[in-house]
Order: sequence, then C-alpha cells, then structure tokens
Amino acid sequence: MLSRNFRNIYVTYAIVVCLWCKGQQTNNSFPDIYTSTYTNFVGYDNPAYIPKDGRFSLYSQYKQRLGQFSKIVSYSAYLDKTWRRENKSTNSIKAIFWNENLGPYISRPRFSVGYANELNLSEQVKLGLGLSLGATSINFSAQTQGGTGNSYIPDGKIGLMLNTKKLTFGIASLQIFNAKSKIIGNDIRLKRYWDLYAKYSYDLSAFWRLDKFAAFDYRTNDEMYLQAGILASYDEKISFGLSHRTNYTSSVLTKITFFEDKSPISVLFCYNSPIFSKKLKELNSLELGITFTLK
Repeated sequence: MLSRNFRNIYVTYAIVVCLWCKGQQTNNSFPDIYTSTYTNFVGYDNPAYIPKDGRFSLYSQYKQRLGQFSKIVSYSAYLDKTWRRENKSTNSIKAIFWNENLGPYISRPRFSVGYANELNLSEQVKLGLGLSLGATSINFSAQTQGGTGNSYIPDGKIGLMLNTKKLTFGIASLQIFNAKSKIIGNDIRLKRYWDLYAKYSYDLSAFWRLDKFAAFDYRTNDEMYLQAGILASYDEKISFGLSHRTNYTSSVLTKITFFEDKSPISVLFCYNSPIFSKKLKELNSLELGITFTLK
C-alpha cells in the first residue's frame, strides 16, 4: 500500500502534469466555495447580502476532505458591520478572507472588501445592491527546481437581493473582471460566472420554522450546479436538515445556537457524502462553522 504522504504528492504532481499538458491554453479558474452551510452566510457569493439581525456579524468556516485527499481544505472568515435606521435604508460594509489548499503545494487565497445598501420599497419588501472588490492569488510551490510560481489577479463581485417576509431571492455575478494572469507558463483566467439563490421560510407553529432553499451556480455550459435543501428550526435554538447538490454530494446539516436573545453564537456541523452521485468516494467531507452576532 502506498503511504499517505506519497499519495498526496502523487495527486499534486498529477495536477501539475495536467496543467503542463495544456501548454499555453487558458485554464479557467473557479473557486471550490461550495459549502452545505451556504445558507447561513450567502454574503460569500452575493455582496448585496445583509444579515437580518444585529449590527456586527462574524462567520468562520472550515471544510476538509476525508481519506487520501485530507490535504484539500478550505477556511474562511467573514466580518460584517451594519448600520440600521428605522424606515430608512440599511448600509453594510464587509471583509472576507478565504483560502483553499489544493494539496500540500497549491493554494488559492482570496481577500475582498465590499459595501451593500438595502432600500425599503414597502413595509414588507426590501431591495439590496452590493459590490465587493479584492484579489485572488494562485500559489504553487513544488520541491523541484523552477517549480515555484504565484500570481495575483484582481477580483470582484456585484449582486442584488430581494427580501420579503417569507421569500429571499438573490442574483450575483462573480469574478466580474474576467482577469487573466500567467503562472508556470500557463494562462489562468478568473472566468466570470453567475450565482442565483432563493429561500422560502414559513412558521409551522409558535416554535417551529421551515426553510426551503436552492442555489444555482452557472459557470460554463458544461459546468452548472444546483443545490437544494430543507431546514427545520426549533425556537431559534436548534436546526437540522438535508441538502443535495446534483451529481455531487448529499449533506446532513445541524446548527445549535446559544444566547439567542442577546448576542447569538451558533455552531454548525455538516457531513457531505457522494452516496447518490457517480463521483468518487473521496468527495466525502466535513464542514465546521461558527457565527457570532452582536445585536
């Protein structure tokens, strides 16, 4: 049996060989930001998103593959400061840091800052617009002569969100600049793509609430993803549910909230499995998240 370290090195170099075989062609780079805990902070994708409660929010997330691809991990931090004025527009500024380690030698850190404004169209309807700007770095560091490279590429997003008492709908354009760069003799492009999100919430009783949600990620004609799920919540303290991403993974989600009446702290856990897809078992992964809201 091959050792774990040898397998990790083999996978990493296999990726590099594939890049070299492409020659001078342009390789489209998309973030692997799919997380089943996506509904807790849509702001990662849509800069128009503003949390419904609180004046300060913090969200941190960690995702790790299992098995021989355990070196593939991502982690992030999201900070949001919101100014709310009764019967007037709401303003928000945010900062996001995200890093993906695609094995021991390849990483893609991202950083952006953004602004969102939400207008009250009526007592029940709100419209939000947002923009974020930043940079994405693609870093490669192999233990071979001449096998090191890095590139910083401008990045940006624009988004729109419509909120009613029960319905939330958002659309965003990501990697809006279609920016290109060169690394290790290959052209890399952050190709523009689109993300749509919808959530419908309603109360089942005085304590129970049900959320139905769906997200559609359109990248290219050959790369489109649909995720849909359902989440039940009891008294804003505990939530659990299921979601499925087409031809990818099915997920089990849980969320526990403490101090919900003052400054809520939530702990999130998710397990993803490709049990109903044709993908490899190596897509098994765990997600952990924590949120803090200052009211």
